[in-house]
Amino acid sequence: MDSVSPRSVAEPTARVDDVDDQIHWSIEVAKMRTTRQKRADFRKLHENGCFVLPNPWDVGTARIFQHLGFSALASTSAGFAWSTGRPDYGLVRDDVLAHLRSLSAATDLPVNADFESGFGADIGELSESVRLAVEAGTRMVVIDSLNGYQHAMPEERFHAQFGEDFTAELIKTPNGKATLQAAIDEYFPYLPSFFGGSKSRNNEIFRKWNIKQRTNDEMRQDFLKRATEVTTKYGLTLPEVRQAA
Repeated sequence: MDSVSPRSVAEPTARVDDVDDQIHWSIEVAKMRTTRQKRADFRKLHENGCFVLPNPWDVGTARIFQHLGFSALASTSAGFAWSTGRPDYGLVRDDVLAHLRSLSAATDLPVNADFESGFGADIGELSESVRLAVEAGTRMVVIDSLNGYQHAMPEERFHAQFGEDFTAELIKTPNGKATLQAAIDEYFPYLPSFFGGSKSRNNEIFRKWNIKQRTNDEMRQDFLKRATEVTTKYGLTLPEVRQAA
């Protein structure tokens, strides 16, 4: 998958025909910023609209993109595979991890990782793959829905059902029910804000490009409706929550 995110990129600091004469500059500035600093830079890029992520397929193209003025990079699983004579999805995890480490070390730009389908048959293996990709120095890991989604959703449904079953056990005693209600009162007010602000510019952009199908408010209301149904079922109550701006 080629990973491209929409936003205007900074004005290039050099023309393509200047790169050969000045590429040593990219080599000299590489590794000036720590992984932590790169991740902070990448987070700031998301605060105002969208941005363009060029797809380097090796160290050379990564340095060229940095020299042209881009603010971040996104690896390309297809591009890397083709550059080694293999088809997309023809790579093994160790090869991709080594590639991500080389890209991360080549420049002082944050790297978004195209991690194919996650190299895992279940949620445990996917989690391990993500951990390794983060250790390789990447800022964000993108996993294709080729098989990750199919494994992740049943796992999430299992956790939701486990939580409800555990609730049913806790409320069998007055002390258990009181403990559970206290936990809901303390932590639940924070949860709806995880869906994002009502006037989020990013949400509108994501909907425009069909990355998200519903608004933040629509998802938040669905969550609150389901939470109300479950707590009412077990004789519990939800505290008031502050509406996201």
